[in-house]
Order: sequence, then structure tokens, then C-alpha cells
Amino acid sequence: MRKGSGSGDAPASQRTAFFLYGLLVVLPALVLGGLLVTRMLDYRDQQLDAVPVQTRDATARLESAILEEVSDLLDGQAEYDFYVYGYDFFEEGTLTDDEGNLAPTVLPSPFKTEAAGGVYIWFEAELPDLEPLESYPRSQLPTDGPDWITRRQHTESFIKGRLIEDLLSQPDELPRVGPENAIEYPVEVVALNLARIRSMQVLKRGVEDLRRDLRGMETLEVRVSPFDLHLIRGEDNALRVVCIRVCEIDALTSKIQRTPPTCFEDMGRDIRLVQGFVIEGDWLTRDLPARKASNILSRSMKLVFPGEDVGPQDRDLVVTELDLFSAVGIERDAENASDAGLLRVVTSTRELRNALAKQLAWLGGVMIVLTTSLVIGVYLLVDSVRTSQEQARRTENFVAAVTHELRTPVAAVKLYGEMLRDGWASNEQKKQEYLERIVHESDRLDGLVDRLLLKRKLADA
Repeated sequence: MRKGSGSGDAPASQRTAFFLYGLLVVLPALVLGGLLVTRMLDYRDQQLDAVPVQTRDATARLESAILEEVSDLLDGQAEYDFYVYGYDFFEEGTLTDDEGNLAPTVLPSPFKTEAAGGVYIWFEAELPDLEPLESYPRSQLPTDGPDWITRRQHTESFIKGRLIEDLLSQPDELPRVGPENAIEYPVEVVALNLARIRSMQVLKRGVEDLRRDLRGMETLEVRVSPFDLHLIRGEDNALRVVCIRVCEIDALTSKIQRTPPTCFEDMGRDIRLVQGFVIEGDWLTRDLPARKASNILSRSMKLVFPGEDVGPQDRDLVVTELDLFSAVGIERDAENASDAGLLRVVTSTRELRNALAKQLAWLGGVMIVLTTSLVIGVYLLVDSVRTSQEQARRTENFVAAVTHELRTPVAAVKLYGEMLRDGWASNEQKKQEYLERIVHESDRLDGLVDRLLLKRKLADA
């Protein structure tokens, strides 16, 4: 019965060992590994889903930065008084000397030397004749070198040609001027700046006569519109942004009921001036965006300029568009309905995908190592259980053999002892024989005990 019971307990012990190993080792490893893989996949999806959002956000910030600089340029140009568009001008505070005597001082136009960012040329023309009064190429056009004359001729051709004929000749295209745009200037300042002569003696006499005729009138209203932006293609096929404002001055005769002095005869009629400046298309669509993009776009983003190829469309590219002309309020006409001014912000997700793939590969390697460890653990567990079972069988067999060996000397000792007790020894010789048998079996029993003790010591070692 014992042997059968022992062999029946072995499978139960094996099942218990496997159950505990699966519960305490395999199951936690699988759960943690599955959670880690799920988390990595979710993180990958989140990173890839964030790329379009980040690209749109960067495009919006780029558009905002460009618009801010263009607005600053327009605001800075709008601060100029209407009279600075002449080759020279008179300004309030420079009309008298230290003693208060009339001594107008002529100041040079700042446009002769100023180099505002992106401005190609300043200009002024008078309506309705549209005769150009003044124009100033910006300082970036060199005044020396063999091509200077050609550049200057091209500038004058642009002002007299496309600008006046194509744009200024269309009244509906010009900015509207309202009472809200009125600015009060001293009458003397307006008169001096509208005079076509620069003889100081004539101008001084004219100002003195004008003062008598004004009879207390000190200021004159000049209505100046905000700048409007238009797109024009020049003879060289280059696009330029033309910024135009209109200045209106009512005839002085409506105020003083007499003809102004001869040197100020232009003030006897209503005056309507068109002033403005031209922005280089490349500055707006390339130079300015490139400069802003260097501080806004990340390393994985690229700014693609008009006319450039984005590249093959695949899942690694995220593209957002920025229409600069629409952003700054310029409408394209049929002639200029190309992709000029259309910028693209391109983000490549290839590096991100590669980095995430490396992380997943690393995680896969960890999972392989973990799986290998679990397999090795199962193998070692099976081997350990098999070894334990084999050891148990050997121990059981040994105990059975030892029990059999012990029973023989014990039975012999008991037998001879009972025979001596019961008087079976009829003589001294028989008695001595029985005692020797008892001693012999006792020695044999002692030897068995010694061998058992030796085996235990060897097992413990």
C-alpha cells in the first residue's frame, strides 16, 4: 500500500509545482509583458497622431510671425507724413529761425537712404493724370556698376508702366478715403510741400501773403487712407506686392474765397495723391519665411517654397499649406492665380517611425529573453520534479530493502531469546549455541545500522 500511495502522490506534487510556477511566475510575466507592449503601441500611435497637429501648430505660428513683421512694415510706412514722398520736404518746427523769423528749412526725403525690409521702391503719383512725381529705388539696388542704368530704367518702366496703367488707372482698385482718416496739418506746411518751386525768397513771400489771406485759419485737413495691398507681375515676370494709399486735400479756395499766391497755385484745386511702396515678391515668399522658419520649425520640419517639389507623397510626409497672399489680404486675379505665395510645411515622420520601431524591437528582444527564461524555468522545474521523484523512488526501495534486512536478525534474536526463556536449551552446549546466535544476529543488526548512518552522512554531504 505504501508503494502505491507514494507513486500516486508524485503526479499530484508535479501538478502543484506547475500550478504555482504558472501562477507566481508565468502569469505575472505575461500580464506585464502584454501591458508593456500595449503601452508601447499606444505611445507610437499617439506620437504619430500628434505630428499633423504639431505641423499645423508650427504653420500657424509661422504665419503669425510673418504677418507680424508685415504688419510692422505697413504700420511703420503708415507713420510717414504725406509730404515725405517728395525729393525734399518742409516739416513743422523747421519753418522759422531761432528769432521767430520765417526761414523754411528743406529736409531730404528719408527714402533716399532708407532700406526698409523687403521694400523695392517708393513712389508717388497724382490723380487723375497719373503722372509720377517721385520714385525711389531702395538702397539695395546698387548705384554703381555697369547694370545700374538698366536697373534704374527698369524701375522707372515699372512705375510708369504696369503700376500706373494696370493698377492706378482703375479707380475701383484704389483705397477709399473717409473722414475718419483725416489729419490736421499747418496750412503753411501743406502749402510749402505742394509748391513746385524751391526758391526760398518766392516761398517766403508766398507764405507771408498766405498768412494774410488765411485770417486766423491755422490748419488744413489732409485725408490719408490706410494701405491697400495688390499683386502685380512686372515686365520681368516677377511678382511684386504694391502697397497703395490715397491722400486727398481740398482746394484752399473753398476756405479763403480767393486765389492762393502763385507759388501755391496747386492749392487752388482739389488734390488727390497716390503714394506707396513696392515689396519684392521673393522677400515676402522666400527671405522672410525662411528667416522666421529657422526659429519656429523643428528639425523634422521643412519649409517648401513656391515652385518647389514637396517630394513623393507617402505615409512618412505630413504637409500643411500656408497661403501668404491670402493671409496678408492680397487677392489673386486670373493672371496671378498660380501657386505663388503658397508655402508648404512638410514634416517627415520617418525618423520618428524608425525611433519607435527601434523601441519596439528592443521590447521584442526583452520579450524573447523573458520567454526563453520562462522556457528554461519550466525545463528546470520539470527536471527538478523528475529528479525528486526518482530520489523518492530510490529512497522508498532502499527503505523496503533495509526493512527486510532488519527483520531477519531481529526475528532470529527474538526466536533464540524466547527459546532460552522457555528452557529449550537442554544442556549447556545448546544454551551457548543460542547465545552465540543472538550475538551474531546482533552484530549483523549493528552492521546494518552503521551502513544506514553512513548512507545518511553521505546524503547530507
